[in-house]
Amino acid sequence: MSIKNRSKQEVEGLLAHKLPVGKASQLSDAFVLGMRFEQSLSQSHDMVPTFTEQEKVISELQKQVDNLQIKYGDAWFDGFMEAQSIHNNDGNLEDYSSDSILHLSEHAEEERTKHKQSKGE
Repeated sequence: MSIKNRSKQEVEGLLAHKLPVGKASQLSDAFVLGMRFEQSLSQSHDMVPTFTEQEKVISELQKQVDNLQIKYGDAWFDGFMEAQSIHNNDGNLEDYSSDSILHLSEHAEEERTKHKQSKGE
Protein backbone atom coordinates (compact mmCIF):
# COMPACT_ATOMS: atom_id res chain seq x y z
CA MET A 1 0.00 0.00 0.00
CA SER A 2 1.37 3.34 -0.96
CA ILE A 3 -0.58 6.47 -0.08
CA LYS A 4 -0.70 8.59 -3.21
CA ASN A 5 -2.85 11.55 -2.18
CA ARG A 6 -0.92 13.39 0.47
CA SER A 7 -1.70 16.82 1.84
CA LYS A 8 0.88 19.59 1.88
CA GLN A 9 1.16 19.20 5.67
CA GLU A 10 1.80 15.44 5.29
CA VAL A 11 4.53 16.02 2.68
CA GLU A 12 6.15 18.65 4.90
CA GLY A 13 6.06 16.20 7.82
CA LEU A 14 7.66 13.47 5.75
CA LEU A 15 10.41 15.82 4.59
CA ALA A 16 11.00 17.14 8.09
CA HIS A 17 11.53 13.55 9.30
CA LYS A 18 13.68 12.70 6.26
CA LEU A 19 11.23 10.06 5.03
CA PRO A 20 10.76 9.20 1.34
CA VAL A 21 8.04 11.19 -0.42
CA GLY A 22 7.95 10.15 -4.09
CA LYS A 23 8.39 6.39 -3.80
CA ALA A 24 6.67 3.54 -1.99
CA SER A 25 7.66 3.31 1.67
CA GLN A 26 5.90 1.50 4.48
CA LEU A 27 7.47 3.87 7.00
CA SER A 28 6.21 6.91 5.08
CA ASP A 29 2.74 5.38 4.85
CA ALA A 30 2.72 4.60 8.58
CA PHE A 31 3.79 8.18 9.32
CA VAL A 32 1.00 9.62 7.13
CA LEU A 33 -1.59 7.29 8.67
CA GLY A 34 -0.43 8.42 12.11
CA MET A 35 -0.88 12.06 11.12
CA ARG A 36 -4.36 11.36 9.78
CA PHE A 37 -5.31 9.44 12.91
CA GLU A 38 -4.13 12.33 15.10
CA GLN A 39 -6.13 14.79 13.00
CA SER A 40 -9.28 12.67 13.26
CA LEU A 41 -8.84 12.55 17.05
CA SER A 42 -8.40 16.29 17.30
CA GLN A 43 -11.51 16.85 15.16
CA SER A 44 -13.63 14.51 17.30
CA HIS A 45 -12.12 16.07 20.43
CA ASP A 46 -13.63 19.42 19.42
CA MET A 47 -17.08 17.96 20.15
CA VAL A 48 -16.13 16.98 23.73
CA PRO A 49 -15.88 19.73 26.35
CA THR A 50 -12.32 20.42 27.42
CA PHE A 51 -11.18 19.73 30.94
CA THR A 52 -11.22 23.43 31.78
CA GLU A 53 -14.81 23.77 30.51
CA GLN A 54 -15.81 20.84 32.71
CA GLU A 55 -14.05 22.46 35.67
CA LYS A 56 -16.02 25.68 35.04
CA VAL A 57 -19.30 23.76 34.98
CA ILE A 58 -18.40 21.88 38.18
CA SER A 59 -17.36 25.13 39.85
CA GLU A 60 -20.62 26.82 38.86
CA LEU A 61 -22.68 23.87 40.13
CA GLN A 62 -20.77 23.89 43.43
CA LYS A 63 -21.51 27.61 43.82
CA GLN A 64 -25.21 26.90 43.26
CA VAL A 65 -25.13 24.13 45.88
CA ASP A 66 -23.35 26.44 48.34
CA ASN A 67 -25.90 29.21 47.73
CA LEU A 68 -28.80 26.82 48.27
CA GLN A 69 -27.25 25.56 51.51
CA ILE A 70 -26.85 29.13 52.71
CA LYS A 71 -30.41 29.96 51.68
CA TYR A 72 -32.11 26.87 53.08
CA GLY A 73 -29.68 25.71 55.72
CA ASP A 74 -28.35 22.29 56.46
CA ALA A 75 -30.98 19.89 57.80
CA TRP A 76 -28.45 18.00 59.87
CA PHE A 77 -27.27 21.22 61.51
CA ASP A 78 -30.88 22.17 62.28
CA GLY A 79 -31.40 18.76 63.86
CA PHE A 80 -28.23 19.19 65.88
CA MET A 81 -29.42 22.58 67.14
CA GLU A 82 -32.80 21.09 68.11
CA ALA A 83 -31.06 18.20 69.87
CA GLN A 84 -28.82 20.66 71.69
CA SER A 85 -31.91 22.59 72.78
CA ILE A 86 -33.47 19.37 74.13
CA HIS A 87 -30.24 18.53 75.91
CA ASN A 88 -30.11 21.97 77.50
CA ASN A 89 -33.76 21.74 78.61
CA ASP A 90 -34.07 18.20 79.96
CA GLY A 91 -30.57 16.80 79.46
CA ASN A 92 -31.62 13.37 78.20
CA LEU A 93 -30.97 12.71 74.52
CA GLU A 94 -30.70 8.92 74.93
CA ASP A 95 -34.50 8.71 74.89
CA TYR A 96 -34.54 9.95 71.29
CA SER A 97 -33.92 7.56 68.38
CA SER A 98 -31.98 8.52 65.25
CA ASP A 99 -35.30 8.67 63.40
CA SER A 100 -36.68 11.09 65.99
CA ILE A 101 -33.63 13.33 65.64
CA LEU A 102 -34.00 13.25 61.84
CA HIS A 103 -37.68 14.13 62.21
CA LEU A 104 -36.75 17.06 64.47
CA SER A 105 -34.28 18.18 61.84
CA GLU A 106 -36.87 17.99 59.07
CA HIS A 107 -39.39 19.83 61.23
CA ALA A 108 -36.88 22.58 61.98
CA GLU A 109 -36.11 22.88 58.27
CA GLU A 110 -39.82 23.15 57.40
CA GLU A 111 -40.25 25.85 60.04
CA ARG A 112 -37.26 27.77 58.68
CA THR A 113 -38.68 27.55 55.14
CA LYS A 114 -42.12 28.75 56.25
CA HIS A 115 -40.54 31.62 58.15
CA LYS A 116 -38.48 32.70 55.12
CA GLN A 117 -41.49 32.41 52.81
CA SER A 118 -43.57 34.57 55.11
CA LYS A 119 -40.80 37.19 54.97
CA GLY A 120 -40.75 36.94 51.17
CA GLU A 121 -37.17 35.65 50.89
